[in-house]
Amino acid sequence: GQGKTTEVQDLVNEALEKSFKLSISALLAIPVGYMIETLQASGYTSVHWEQWANVLLLLADELHLEKPFCPDSAVLYSKCLEIYEHLNTYNDTYSYSTHLKIERIKTIPQQGA
Repeated sequence: GQGKTTEVQDLVNEALEKSFKLSISALLAIPVGYMIETLQASGYTSVHWEQWANVLLLLADELHLEKPFCPDSAVLYSKCLEIYEHLNTYNDTYSYSTHLKIERIKTIPQQGA
């Protein structure tokens, strides 16, 4: 129920703030198209980007399960997609798991995204 998602959000938010020095609200406020730039400006290299995308994907999935078409989950999915597509384009090695994540995100119906 609602309590579980709020608890998950609180745990993720705490982990993000400790590990990455960014909160969920700060992530949501990053303009579309600026996720990679923001991560670079915060000192994160491509080594961290997939970890970021994976965390955002978990959070987006949790929000989407709790409340389909939630605007926050749509924003988080778009940020995941931005990172995964960047990795897919600029990595030297092809990652089938990244490709699968991109395809999965693209199939999630997102109202207003």
